[in-house]
Amino acid sequence: MPAWSELDWLGSEIVVGGVRLRVIAAITRCAATQVNPATAARDLDIVGALQRGFGHNLMGIYAEVTEGGEIATDDPITVPAG
Repeated sequence: MPAWSELDWLGSEIVVGGVRLRVIAAITRCAATQVNPATAARDLDIVGALQRGFGHNLMGIYAEVTEGGEIATDDPITVPAG
């Protein structure tokens, strides 16, 4: 899937394997990515770089399980019509 295509799913349901999920919100990139793990200094502006480079700092979606089941490696993600 193209980068950030999951943002088009906001408010929709998706199916992965035997699981149905309702996509509820976008996830922003965490500021913790700016912290150097060796020094604890904030020495990279990852969030700012994403904003400047892509016009946003979104990095995924939150989804809520509406029907449980099993998911396996390589299961397709589908967005049911309607």
